[in-house]
Amino acid sequence: MTEQPPSRRWTIAAVALATLTFGVAVMGVAVADPVSSGSIVYVTDSGLEVTDASEEPIANGTFFPDANTLKLPSLNVSAPGSATLTIDARNDSVTTVSAMTGLDSLNITLTPTAATPIVLISGIENVSYGPLVYDVSTAGTDLTYDAAATATIVISETDLAAGATVEAIDSDTEVELATGVVDENGAVELSGLPSGSHAVDLQDPATAPTPGGGDSGGSEGSGDDSGAGGSSGGASSGGGGSTGGAAAVTTGGDADAGTPEGSEPGVSTVTSLAGTDTEVRLGDGTDSSGSAIVSVGFRSDAELTTRVGVGTIRSMSSSPTDASFIGAADIRFPADTDTDTIREIRMTVRTASVEARGLDPTTLAIYHYDADAADWERLDTDRELVGTHTVLIATPVGFSVYGIFAVDEPVATPTPAPTPTPETPAPATDAPVDAEAPLPVDPALLIGAVGVVALILLAVLFARRE
Repeated sequence: MTEQPPSRRWTIAAVALATLTFGVAVMGVAVADPVSSGSIVYVTDSGLEVTDASEEPIANGTFFPDANTLKLPSLNVSAPGSATLTIDARNDSVTTVSAMTGLDSLNITLTPTAATPIVLISGIENVSYGPLVYDVSTAGTDLTYDAAATATIVISETDLAAGATVEAIDSDTEVELATGVVDENGAVELSGLPSGSHAVDLQDPATAPTPGGGDSGGSEGSGDDSGAGGSSGGASSGGGGSTGGAAAVTTGGDADAGTPEGSEPGVSTVTSLAGTDTEVRLGDGTDSSGSAIVSVGFRSDAELTTRVGVGTIRSMSSSPTDASFIGAADIRFPADTDTDTIREIRMTVRTASVEARGLDPTTLAIYHYDADAADWERLDTDRELVGTHTVLIATPVGFSVYGIFAVDEPVATPTPAPTPTPETPAPATDAPVDAEAPLPVDPALLIGAVGVVALILLAVLFARRE
């Protein structure tokens, strides 16, 4: 049997004593160097200090298989140096750790028995996850985290093919937080995760359903109930295989359909909306996906319970003056939808895709295409940088084609301030002399006169004495 260091013998002895005192059912609440009631503190030779507050059972055996690792039922934790963390949950469904320190100088590896190992590289304070599912159609949350700064996580075993893409999508906003490519060992690094609290849905874009698709896909313009139709789609009954679906997304430059001339269609989707703040995801915003647009969202004053068709436009020959095309989306609702309650349209693009074209994301603006005038109307646009994306927000003016353009903002030439003309001072003039004013008396003359009078008086005095 391997001789355990004194600190380990003390901890294990305390656990054994608790077992003898309270029985097997309460082994998980034995206390050694207690931090809080029901917690056990373990310290590896490397300096990793782990507080197990899960109250899950522990088992006899080797707690420290090597100098860096703590081995517990359902979870192994390892770090090559001084670090601290608390295990809040460790079971077949979820692994939750919190209060992590030390990531500024080392990595912490979590290896659950029922989920894939992950390596915490930087920034993470708290993390919770279970079995990870990368299928786009399986919506939900795979992982949650809190980070005080930009964070990096490595998923060690994805079971995906080398070269596959993994996207970390915010489960609440559907905005992409980070993306990574699976290496030859099946691992993927997700770097640049934004700080704050986030629920993350991990997705492999290759698992997304074929664009435009119901089960069988209705024929062009058929309007049947079997699917969403082709690129020109069915009528209002088609929309994704259910009666009352969205009007078809029409792209291809038909002026009667309200799209600009020379439009090249991209990805199209028909989906249901529910709630007052909804998002339709279109792709990852890379050139390979056909559009820099990642998603289109809507905020309304009333609950939206309808379907919508959104089709991206890859390119077009019609653009506003002094503006560069980034992407566009043809947005169509069923005719009976009350779109007047929609007060905000939100279009999200991948920032790197904009910069790769030599354009400045801070100059992006949303435009609405006026089919009657065959012209673009620029909307007042708010811009916000969220992770790796730029989010544009504007007030809609009906629903048809909305485009994103980088505007060549003219630099205002300041009007020079007028140069003040120096004033010429008036020539100095002698002040007029008041004829009646007495002339000033010279003090020297006055003193001299007093002296003469004094001499005369002295002379008279001496003359009388004689």
